[in-house]
Amino acid sequence: MIRNCFSASVGPQNKLVVVGECKWSSRHLGLSVLKSLQDKVVANKLPMSKACRYLLFSKSGFSAELEKEARRDSSIVLIRSLFDMCENVTVHQGVNLCNI
Repeated sequence: MIRNCFSASVGPQNKLVVVGECKWSSRHLGLSVLKSLQDKVVANKLPMSKACRYLLFSKSGFSAELEKEARRDSSIVLIRSLFDMCENVTVHQGVNLCNI
């Protein structure tokens, strides 16, 4: 069974600061999920902050190509657990999501 969830957060200037997607399945999350998320933002003409982060949550980890892309692009944050989120996710104006 695959469970999907989409989430977004808007900053003070009504622009996206975080866009996320969760795929809770037994398979690794691949680069196609990131591209699909980015396409949704573009297709819906959503205004994005220059510092917007793409958060991808996965129960079973990520493909090698998605891991490589995340190392190359700091706006992509891969989250395997709540601990990953607390360590790696800083959003608008330096606020860590786990300190809210």
